[in-house]
Amino acid sequence: MTAATSIPLEAPLNWRDCITVDPKVLVGKPVIKRTRIAVEFLMELLAEGWTHEQILGNYPDLTSDDIQAALHLDTIRKRSGCSCGQMVCSA
Repeated sequence: MTAATSIPLEAPLNWRDCITVDPKVLVGKPVIKRTRIAVEFLMELLAEGWTHEQILGNYPDLTSDDIQAALHLDTIRKRSGCSCGQMVCSA
C-alpha cells in the first residue's frame, strides 16, 4: 500500500444506534440503550483510568461499540461547547 491508501475500515459507528434519551430514565440524560448506564458515568470511569476491558468486565450488558459511541457523543458535545446534559443541546 502506498501512503495515499489506507487499510479499509468498517463503516463508522453511528452513536445513535447505541445511545438514547428518555425523560423517564435518569432524568433524560443520554444512556446506553438496553441499560440505565449514563454516558456521563462511562466518561467518569474512563477519566479515572478504567480500561475498556475493565468496564466490559464489570458491566457485561455493555459492548465495545457502546463505549465507542459514548466517546463519540462526548466528543461532539465538547466540540459544540454543550454542557446542558442533553443529547442535542437546547441551551
